[in-house]
Amino acid sequence: MPIVLKKQKDIRKNAYFLTVHSKDSETGETLVFEGGYNAENIFREFSVLKAKGVEPIADGKVAASLQLNENSPQILLKSSGKLLKKIWIGKKKSFDSTRIVREGNEVLIVQGNTSDRFTRGIGEFRQKQLVNLRDESIVETIWEEEGKTLHLDNHPYKDQTVKKNFWRRLSGKPISLEQSLGNSWNNQVISQLVELYPDDPNGAGYAVAKSLTNVPADASLKIRISNDDWITLRYYPKTNINSIDYRPTIRIINGKFSEPPFYIREDSFLRLKEVVGNLEKAEQKKEEPANQNSLPKNPNIPSPQK
Repeated sequence: MPIVLKKQKDIRKNAYFLTVHSKDSETGETLVFEGGYNAENIFREFSVLKAKGVEPIADGKVAASLQLNENSPQILLKSSGKLLKKIWIGKKKSFDSTRIVREGNEVLIVQGNTSDRFTRGIGEFRQKQLVNLRDESIVETIWEEEGKTLHLDNHPYKDQTVKKNFWRRLSGKPISLEQSLGNSWNNQVISQLVELYPDDPNGAGYAVAKSLTNVPADASLKIRISNDDWITLRYYPKTNINSIDYRPTIRIINGKFSEPPFYIREDSFLRLKEVVGNLEKAEQKKEEPANQNSLPKNPNIPSPQK
């Protein structure tokens, strides 16, 4: 089954967005997820792919022992729909972790780790971290559940060289939050991971996941990042797969890209709800950070993406 990795514009702000495309074997539908670090590494490594050895193909014949033929796995490199290179993947040399490949009329020896990534399953290319931050920070969250809204904002700052957060609750009685509670929320949000994909061997199939999310969501979490990207997470009623409780979830980026459903662990969702409860009943923090005066009193908060 082909695996397609793409760099796309106009989904994230000021950055390319990596997507991973595959066809579901059960339904025939195309599944498109955000690409993770392995997808990013593929683009990086192929842009500077170096050969350890090169041999021209004489008379168009390749030794059968190299395992290079029309039935060999192929990697197609394209730009704007135009084919740039076609690479056949051949024999792996176990003693030095290199791989024999063919490009055009040449046989090359390259490091095997790049092509080996394609043997690990498509899930290895997907972004499993629901909120993937680099140098950015979370600056706003909106939790909605059972008609109630918990609205928070965050003003990251540096205490000397240490990055810190200053969280406030804007809904209900507006207050500044104790740093430990704000950090607990921040950590819980960014620690969320995809635990299971529907097309994993034990994932119960995409058709099941689709039916489980064809109902109203139990809760949603909108997250604004410091680069003004919005991530929306929708959590659907709990299910059980192979005696493990999961929470079907959908991730939406900037209202432009919606992933197929996947599963997070139910205990991860419950930890999130526990912190939500603590945030709702929190009291005004006892002391403000030393540089409180430098923090905006009435920040101009953009409208959240739907």
